[in-house]
Amino acid sequence: MRYTGRYDVRKRLLCAFQDELAMITPDHLPERCRDDYRWIQKTITKYDEVYQGQKEVFFTPDGRLDHYLPGRIEATLRRIKNRTGEKIAEKIYGIWSALNDEVE
Repeated sequence: MRYTGRYDVRKRLLCAFQDELAMITPDHLPERCRDDYRWIQKTITKYDEVYQGQKEVFFTPDGRLDHYLPGRIEATLRRIKNRTGEKIAEKIYGIWSALNDEVE
């Protein structure tokens, strides 16, 4: 079942990880949600460059061009397929649902 909405989910994931999810660690979550969140963290930070070789183009020993490099989440979301983004969003929804059940 799709709970993540239609169209490209990657932009919404970027917003979510720049805001609400930026400071959450697996330790903040119940035990049953931690493996899913670890998978999300690993998957959403898989790449550290938008295209292979980007770091080489902008590398300088003094780091003066580092601002041209995206963060790991941004680079990953630009490289993964929307389908992978949907899987991430579905796991986030599953964690939210589990947290909601605990509150009730």
